[in-house]
Amino acid sequence: MNEPNTIKAFYHPASALDNILEIFGERYFFIGKPKAVFEALQRERLNFEHRTHQPFTWKDFELCHDPGYVEAVRTGSPIELAESSAIPWNEMIVAALPYISAAIYAATVYSITSGEPAMSLSSGFHHAKYFMGGSLCPFNDLNIAAEKIHREHGLRGLILDCDYHIGNGTDDIITVCNQGEYLHNLSMGYFFSRLYVMHDEYLLLLKEKLSKELRSGFPQYVIYKAAADVFERDPMAKRGPLSLKEIAKRDEMVFSMIKEAGIPVAICLGGGYYSMEANILIHLNTFKACSNTYFNTEHSYNFI
Repeated sequence: MNEPNTIKAFYHPASALDNILEIFGERYFFIGKPKAVFEALQRERLNFEHRTHQPFTWKDFELCHDPGYVEAVRTGSPIELAESSAIPWNEMIVAALPYISAAIYAATVYSITSGEPAMSLSSGFHHAKYFMGGSLCPFNDLNIAAEKIHREHGLRGLILDCDYHIGNGTDDIITVCNQGEYLHNLSMGYFFSRLYVMHDEYLLLLKEKLSKELRSGFPQYVIYKAAADVFERDPMAKRGPLSLKEIAKRDEMVFSMIKEAGIPVAICLGGGYYSMEANILIHLNTFKACSNTYFNTEHSYNFI
């Protein structure tokens, strides 16, 4: 069933890690975000339609990662390589990774085939490099999605990465796997970390950079990593780049520009380390901004 005026939200129950706090402790609370956002969408009765998806195979991971690294994550040996993402190796995570990592691909395929926006309730692991993981990112689901879409549909994509941190792993894989002819990475984190651009100045720069990409004629679809760690209270966001209202303005601007360009967009989540409550609020606001832009709904934002 395909309900009109609904945003398709891709989330597989097999990606849920219900006992994550008991296993790893509060430090890793954000790993439970996909399920928490899914339950919040249900609780708020927003206009979404739940979609599940097929998991990646372990061969899919080898499209953008060294086979030796893929095998290390699968088996836990050597442990130093298996844990190079700084996430302790655990069989539960290994079982969930094929489902977690495939959500962005599934959402993007839906978007390019239907012309409608879609949302993946996964985070876009932009620190994972070709030979190893990095900074809480085991496999780079962004690059793998783009690789599969290029092979299957022959399309060029843009990753619009609005995480606080830089998409260094994405850039590494673009170089190692020669993806530059069909994949661009606009990582706004470079402007946070190197130029300390923030607030209205950041929004103006984002508009300028995104406009240039869209006018270039290069991207035939966009994967928008709508991260929550740009929130001014986030412990990872030094000097407080964006308020909650400014994050909503960011999302409204991005969706308006992409819609005007007539390019399909798939949304994924991103970092967020202040609290689960803040993550949910920010990601629900992103959903509302997308729905308001594409379907003329009148969802009100929550800034509390």
